[in-house]
Amino acid sequence: MLNKLTKIKRLLLIGKEIWHNKRSMRGRFIIYLLSLVLLAGSAMLILLNVIGIVQPPSHDIDRFLEYELNTRTNDIKRQMNALAAHNIDLSQQLQNDIDRVMLEQGIYNNYDALNNNPEALTAIQQATYQTLAAKMQQAPASGALYLINASVNTNLLEPTYNGLFLKFTNIYSENTLFNETCMFRGNPQVARNNNISLYSTWQLELNVHAYPQADKLLHAKENNISQQYILTDVAHLKESWEQSRLFLMPINSNNGRIIGICGFEISSVYFQQRT
Repeated sequence: MLNKLTKIKRLLLIGKEIWHNKRSMRGRFIIYLLSLVLLAGSAMLILLNVIGIVQPPSHDIDRFLEYELNTRTNDIKRQMNALAAHNIDLSQQLQNDIDRVMLEQGIYNNYDALNNNPEALTAIQQATYQTLAAKMQQAPASGALYLINASVNTNLLEPTYNGLFLKFTNIYSENTLFNETCMFRGNPQVARNNNISLYSTWQLELNVHAYPQADKLLHAKENNISQQYILTDVAHLKESWEQSRLFLMPINSNNGRIIGICGFEISSVYFQQRT
């Protein structure tokens, strides 16, 4: 009886060992299959990534940023090209207006006679207002201006230049067609005659110390206007709460002398609306 029990116990141990070995082989087989599946999946993802079907999120971000950069760059280039075209036309019209007034004043081609001559300078502003205001409505800008290399008072410690500087009063979008116009610099009588208000910190003439490039262009000797477009650095006008930059070119006399500058203002507020 004892021998039989011993034999049964041995059979049970052998069976248990066989079952354990079977389960270990099955586990190893399952692990092997899972490894094959993971390896095949990884290989497939790598292949899809190489041929461009699957891209990591960072790649999409890079493409989006590159697209935005190209879009903004092209928009700024179009704006600058439009300003250049408007500026050429503005310069030529202002030259004609100034020459006509100087002829009427009996000082034709005598630009030095404009200094300390408020009557002639006011007459020029009266004659040029509509030209400047109309061009400001057409151009992609927050304001328009011109300055003549002359002043009603040449005895000031800091030189100022006579002319008109018009600005849009409120800019809510890049469309400025129906915005009101105010006078930042110029003769107040001209503002009254054209039913526009004065800027809160209006002054008669402009000191261009905030824009060194503008002052340099105003006193340049060359007369090739196609090579004298400038876009000034961003600056803060002393009498304005805005930062802005100017897109400028010379106003030439009929004999090629640079008698002033004209162009457009791009304020920080307007630039934000454009972008």
